[in-house]
Amino acid sequence: MELNKKLEKFILYSIEIIFILIITFLTIESIFKTCLILPGEITNYLNDNPIIHIITILITISIFTILNNKKIKVSKKLVYIFIGIWLFISFFWIFMADLYPREDQRFVYEIAEHMRKGNFESFERGKYAFVNPHQSGLILYEYFLGFIFQDKNYIALQLINVIALLVSFICIYKITKIIFKNNNTSVLSILGLLLFIPIWFYITFIYGNILGLMFSMIATLFILKYLYNRNLKYVILSTITINLAIIFKSNYLISLIAIICILLVDIISNKKWKNFIWIFIMLFIYFIIHSTIPIIMHNITGKEQSLGAPMIGYIEMGLQEGKREPGWYNRYNKVVYKENDYDYENTKRIIKNDISNSLNTFKNNPKYACEFFYRKAVSQWNNPTFQAFWINWHERKNGSKSPILKITCINNPINKGISIYMNIVQTLILFGTLLFMIINFKNTNYTQLVFAIIFIGGFMFHIIWEAKCQYTLTYFVLLIPYSIKGYINLANILNRKMKTKKELKNNI
Repeated sequence: MELNKKLEKFILYSIEIIFILIITFLTIESIFKTCLILPGEITNYLNDNPIIHIITILITISIFTILNNKKIKVSKKLVYIFIGIWLFISFFWIFMADLYPREDQRFVYEIAEHMRKGNFESFERGKYAFVNPHQSGLILYEYFLGFIFQDKNYIALQLINVIALLVSFICIYKITKIIFKNNNTSVLSILGLLLFIPIWFYITFIYGNILGLMFSMIATLFILKYLYNRNLKYVILSTITINLAIIFKSNYLISLIAIICILLVDIISNKKWKNFIWIFIMLFIYFIIHSTIPIIMHNITGKEQSLGAPMIGYIEMGLQEGKREPGWYNRYNKVVYKENDYDYENTKRIIKNDISNSLNTFKNNPKYACEFFYRKAVSQWNNPTFQAFWINWHERKNGSKSPILKITCINNPINKGISIYMNIVQTLILFGTLLFMIINFKNTNYTQLVFAIIFIGGFMFHIIWEAKCQYTLTYFVLLIPYSIKGYINLANILNRKMKTKKELKNNI
């Protein structure tokens, strides 16, 4: 075997092993324990019933085996019916909830609204836009869109989220079709996405998460199309869309890194040296956009754009205890910036010193470090509803009065039913993903690992960065195609064994 093939295998096996270790950990946690988000983003750690999870896994395997044996195929007509129902529920929820944005999404929304009226107070020293210039891309998007929709612009933004989420699902469906070349897997994947309830509730969350997901999935689809047909236009389109994703949510820089990783493996596997040029162009465009947005904002507001609170503050926040869970938001970055009189360089120096102190604390107390990162990981990844109800909780000062929002309350029967359903679904998705990775360990190609690379990036990133379930949700949905494929592959193996056993019995 030539050197580049050996190197490719080493890289693929390394990715698969890391991914399997993460998924195994999450699967065990999901079977034996679960987390519940309480008001105030407080996590309640609960013991689960493993017997129920194991029985559900066995039932799911049986269903897939029976359907596979009978060669039953899911028709596209059924998918269209599900999409229609999903769209109706989504639009119904938006108009009935009439949910005004809260927390950071409210600040961004109101800044854009004030900008249209010529009020640029939020860009003054110490104000939100001054401290958080990384929100500028999202502010500009809502600023320009507001000229079209005017009053109740937040409803329009939520309706756009519905379309963006549906486009995300369609892209994942198409990606699945490309990497697995199996119609049943791709069709069942989009059905699985439509039945994944937590992400439904995020349509009211106008904070860039859903728009970023859409553009990152479009970018991933385009880069895979390029790898299969080598058409340059797909690299260009992927470059544009991945940078749009980052504008809406900087976390999608992880998806850009994943795309670059795929291109690098393609260089090793197929000696496509031109990929270095495309990687350079992607990064160049990223830095151009990153530099252009402040200029656009300055031309509109007339205010000099600050550097804002150093982003490494989110790393130190991710290493701290707080009123919430380990590494969850605790205002550290804003407090330390204010205490240093909004001096960027001095604040950055203080943060670096704090990071060093936090790392020394972990180094000197390994037991505490393990406990800290364990609680941080499970509080983000083992919450079956992924803060979906929290996103829609009512706040008196700016919330909707709609009675439909009562279902987001913890003691509501519908809330409890959805939580139980998603607790089981989370385990099924994780176990199915584990099945796929184990069964296909030696036969997986690098394009099939694109979702795994993004997931690993997200998992590692939020181990050190600020923790929230709202961030991990958009990585978790990428496991659904793997899960479907895992159950299908196991069903194929079981059916072949049953067929062989039957033939041997008949021959005796």
